[in-house]
Amino acid sequence: MRVLFWCEFPEKTDWKAINELIDFKTEIYIAAKTRKEYEKWKKKVRNKNIKTGAWPTLSEEEGYWFSGHTRKEGIDKLKEFNKLDIKLDIEPPFPGRRLNLITMLSAYFIPHIAKKGKNNKYLEEAIGKHKGRVIISGFPLPGWITRRFGDITELCDNMEKNFISYTTLTPRKITRIYLKLFARNAARKYGKKAMFGIGCVGKGIFGNEKTYENIEQFKQDVKMIREAGAKSIVIFTIEGIMGRENREEWIREIKTIYESSY
Repeated sequence: MRVLFWCEFPEKTDWKAINELIDFKTEIYIAAKTRKEYEKWKKKVRNKNIKTGAWPTLSEEEGYWFSGHTRKEGIDKLKEFNKLDIKLDIEPPFPGRRLNLITMLSAYFIPHIAKKGKNNKYLEEAIGKHKGRVIISGFPLPGWITRRFGDITELCDNMEKNFISYTTLTPRKITRIYLKLFARNAARKYGKKAMFGIGCVGKGIFGNEKTYENIEQFKQDVKMIREAGAKSIVIFTIEGIMGRENREEWIREIKTIYESSY
C-alpha cells in the first residue's frame, strides 16, 4: 500500500519536523496557485524518502477548486504546471463563505449538481493535454453525479483516481457504513489506479472541518480502506499531523502502513 499526503497550507507546515521524522517512502502534494509558489515550498523538502507533487488551486474568488464551473481563464492556469506530477481536486466552486454541513449542502453542493458545468469539456481537454501524472480527486459518489461538475471517471494512462473518504465531516458511523461499500466497488473498478483519502487529521480551507479525536479513529479508517482492497492511501493533511502533540506516534503508525505492504 502506497502512502501519500496532501499539504493544503504549506505556510503552516513544520517542514523541519517532516524532514527529520519521515523515514519511509512517501509523496507529498503541495497546494499552490502558481508554479513558482510550488517550487518555493518544494525546496523545503530535504528528505530523500519524500517525492513531491503540485496541488494546483485557484483563489477563493475564482472557486479555489477546479470544475466545469471554473472560467476558461482559470482552467488555463493548469498549463503552468505542465510536466509536473499533480493532484487536482474537481469539486464545486468555493461558496465564498465558511459553512456548516447543512448550508454547505444547500449552497455549495446541490446547486452545482443541478446545473451542469458549462466548461466540463474544456476542463477534460485541458487535463488530457497534461504531460505528467494526474491524480483526479473527487467525492465518493456515483459518476453520473460527479460528472455534472466535470469529474473524470474514465482514466487515461497517466491518471489515477482519489476518492475523498473523510469520516469526520459527517456522522461517522453512517459515513463508514457507506464508505465500506463504496471503497470496495471503487477499488475493484480502478484497481491500482484507485486511492482513498482519509481524514481529517487537520482542518481544510473551510476552517471548521471536524478532525479525528484520536489516533484510534485513524487506525479504524486505515483498516476499513485496506480491507476494501485499496493499494494506495492518502492522508489529509501532513500539517495536521505535524500540529499534533503526539505527532511522533502518528508517524510511527503511518510507517507501519507502509512497512506492512512490502
